[in-house]
Amino acid sequence: MGNLLRILLVEDSEDDAILLIRHLQRNGYDVVYDRVVDSTSMIESLRRQPWDIVIADYALPAFNGLSALAIFKESKIDIPFIIVSGTIGEDIAIQAMKAGAHDYVMKGNLARLIPAIQRELDEAEIRRERRHGEDALKESENRYRGLFEGSKDAIYFSTVDGKLIDINPAGVELLGYTSKEEILAANVYQCNFYDSIRYNRRKKLIQEGGSIKDFEYTLKRKDGTSAIVLETTTPVQDIRGTVIMYRSILRDVTMQKQLEQQFIQAQKMDSIGTLAGGIAHDFNNILGIILGYSNLLEEKRTHHKEFSESVSAIVQAAERGSALVQQILTFARKTDVTFRQINLANAACEMLAMLKDTFPRIITMKGVFSKKIPNIYADGNQIHQVLLNLCLNARDAMPNGGQLTLKTEVRTLDQVREHFPAADQEAYVCLSVSDTGEGMDETIRPRIFDPFFTTKTDGKGAGLGLSVVYGVMQAHLGFIDVESKPKHGSVFRLYFPVPATTTHQAARQTQKDFFKLEGTETILFVEDEEFIRNMVRLTLESKGYKVYTAEDGISAIRLYKRYQEEIDLVLTDIGLPGMTGIDEFMKLKKIDPDVNVVFTSGFLEPELRNKLLADGAKAFVQKPFQAGNILKIIRGVLDKKPSKTGTASH
Repeated sequence: MGNLLRILLVEDSEDDAILLIRHLQRNGYDVVYDRVVDSTSMIESLRRQPWDIVIADYALPAFNGLSALAIFKESKIDIPFIIVSGTIGEDIAIQAMKAGAHDYVMKGNLARLIPAIQRELDEAEIRRERRHGEDALKESENRYRGLFEGSKDAIYFSTVDGKLIDINPAGVELLGYTSKEEILAANVYQCNFYDSIRYNRRKKLIQEGGSIKDFEYTLKRKDGTSAIVLETTTPVQDIRGTVIMYRSILRDVTMQKQLEQQFIQAQKMDSIGTLAGGIAHDFNNILGIILGYSNLLEEKRTHHKEFSESVSAIVQAAERGSALVQQILTFARKTDVTFRQINLANAACEMLAMLKDTFPRIITMKGVFSKKIPNIYADGNQIHQVLLNLCLNARDAMPNGGQLTLKTEVRTLDQVREHFPAADQEAYVCLSVSDTGEGMDETIRPRIFDPFFTTKTDGKGAGLGLSVVYGVMQAHLGFIDVESKPKHGSVFRLYFPVPATTTHQAARQTQKDFFKLEGTETILFVEDEEFIRNMVRLTLESKGYKVYTAEDGISAIRLYKRYQEEIDLVLTDIGLPGMTGIDEFMKLKKIDPDVNVVFTSGFLEPELRNKLLADGAKAFVQKPFQAGNILKIIRGVLDKKPSKTGTASH
């Protein structure tokens, strides 16, 4: 079988058509053709199927070769068009070629037709391949241009000597300019490095290796702000392998770096908080012993003035120590909190009113509070503590006077995420406390939230004020940042989510009812610390209670089994060695489902507290023990149930 050739033949003479087809077949072509004689049939045939070539007679009764050529050109089909004629003058031949015919052949010289067809078919194939290549190149360019223009990363091209050639919209935005033309005219790239050492290092790496990958540095925007970027640069070469330009991609990792730093800071503070919380727990036990025995001494009501004053001094010192421990626990987020709806603008306004008469008159105070500030869910006592700590900090930073400003405003999620990428609430209330004082430098600012870090002179502070603020913000799922420069003051901004998760706190009791909480019931007290065990026993016995004591859970179980009919209440520490207080509680419930159990602990997670209450625990006593507090809680539990040894005392 020969080469397939599909021909659209424009010829009115059937004999001439057959003659032409046979000539092609003799020369090795397997011919498929359609003969048309007028414009209508030609148009239909062109639409009906694809053809390899059009061969047209010039002289037709109502239709000539030039008319057929015009129809062919309108179809925009790229195949050869050859005119074959018995009589055609040179002028007409030239006119046909100018009109778009690819060749013309005289019917008397058909021997020239075969090479003409082959030549034109080859050229048509070359044109198609070129067109396909051009289309592919155009598609590639469009695809590249789309990637270049639409990339979220900054992409730019530069000459070998560093001059910008082109930059995409993301690059214009990253550098803080309004248009590509502006940035290309300024050729600002080199001066946008904060660190000339890093720029020279980058330049050297490219010169030595020809490329760089993920080279990190800080870039300066047009407005002076900074961005941390990773740059990957590769050379662009010509066909001879000569570097003619460089292609660079900049990825803005500022937010990622902020997240990393915030995560590292949070990990560090959590570690310190865990350590501080453990130390505070031990101090709670020590302070509990001091306060407990001091309360017992106060009960003696001695008339010896110096003795009474000494005991009062011990109590006051222990209470100050207890307050310090509470600050440590607040920083470590180891304190109970009661969340309720609070308006930060009102809280800030109340704080200004309270401080007005206590701060030096050389310090002026100003409140800037936006209207319609939404309420947040927060612990009122902790918010008060945060405001007080920050205001006192501001006061101390202005020994020669200045201005303290409290401000509240609503910030959107996008605004907060600029500084804290982990933010996830739709809105935040921003509380800012600013002063015009001494400010801080870069060596001090990263450490200000560390517990016990202070720049004040000895005796002027324990270094826990800002640590407490940090702990409170963590407990409220909020964020805090600081803006400060030496001699230009400081601004602390606190972001509280709207709304926050609500938790609950057991009511705290006071010392005032210490002398009227007697009882006659029997109590089993379980505590591994001997001094605390003896102190609580003496306290309870001084109020009329009968007390059994145990140093661990196993001994407690044994005593309860022996005196179950007599024991009205079990007071047990959670952190017992061996069998924990919780394990002991579960075993007691198996012995007596109605057992009254009150837990003691330096701190208990709200989730665990709620679970124990659901399981039947009656109450919790916070360490360090205040005598009035423990007596009132015990009395409240016992008054709800008749005594096993008799009727309740109250």
